[in-house]
Amino acid sequence: MFIDVRGACAQFRANERLAAQGGGGNASWKQCETLWVKASGTRLSEAQDKTIFVPVDLPPVRERLAKGDFSTQPKAADGGDLRPSIETLLHALMPQKYVLHVHAIDPLALLVGANPRAAFAATLASDIAWCLVGYFKPGANLAKAVSEAADDLGAMDVVMLANHGIVVAAETVSELNQKLARIIESVRQPVQLTPPTGSSSASLPVALAEQYAWSKNQDLDVLACDATALGTAKTAWVLYPDHAVFLGPRAVCCPLESLAVDAPTLTETAPDFILVEGAGVLVSSTATQAAREQLLCYADVVVRLRTANAPVPLRDADVADLLDWDAEKYRQSLAAAQF
Repeated sequence: MFIDVRGACAQFRANERLAAQGGGGNASWKQCETLWVKASGTRLSEAQDKTIFVPVDLPPVRERLAKGDFSTQPKAADGGDLRPSIETLLHALMPQKYVLHVHAIDPLALLVGANPRAAFAATLASDIAWCLVGYFKPGANLAKAVSEAADDLGAMDVVMLANHGIVVAAETVSELNQKLARIIESVRQPVQLTPPTGSSSASLPVALAEQYAWSKNQDLDVLACDATALGTAKTAWVLYPDHAVFLGPRAVCCPLESLAVDAPTLTETAPDFILVEGAGVLVSSTATQAAREQLLCYADVVVRLRTANAPVPLRDADVADLLDWDAEKYRQSLAAAQF
């Protein structure tokens, strides 16, 4: 069984990055006493082409969760090399047969804001049962927070995760797909910023030209060319976990006129991306596909931010916690291997 994210988001068939990005998000279904869950670091978009789901023995996990023990670390029952998703406890906790967690762009643009509860209350249909959970570190901490957020998770269609994403649950794939599509459609937001008319073609200092090239992607270049987007990158860089994991704790920005002077430092530190103010984004030849997709995800979120719901970045301590976490280092290693 494969939960077809692309089918669920039919309106995004021509632009699937608005539904799921890279190795982000996860899906599961329960079959008798087995939880089939997406493996950590694998891509939902490849579910029809590769083996990305692993079996987890469900009863012992649920027994520990029922006792309030969220320390358990589920392992794949097939003894394979793939690890179950970081969010396996959350999937086991939800009583519905099918569970899907994605970082869909339009909901995410609300979830990174100062008042997502009000934003969703004003847009979601009244028959969608949902709750909002504040930001918690993925895995055990998040699963525990979700378990405490509602008296009856079985009555919850949707769990909104601040600074993270959405969880949709249902008893059938069809119902799940319909719910996800309705949610995304109901909160779909117009792009607020105007993309630059063209990517920069300015020549690069020799030291940088050996490793960097202009993105030539207008959707990315707004981050460097639009004053509002650039200001967001400087002040609210890390808005959700995957951003921290694949893009690091700080944006690297540089005025075009300072590029030659700063080239030695930039070459030494070798960031994956350089936001050249007013010119465009420089992309390193060593930037992984996962990092490239996450930068585009960030740009997609930034251009949909609403003035009344200003972005609230993750705390430095939360970012450091993510970057020092073995589970995320594992995903980074998979992304580097796929590069």
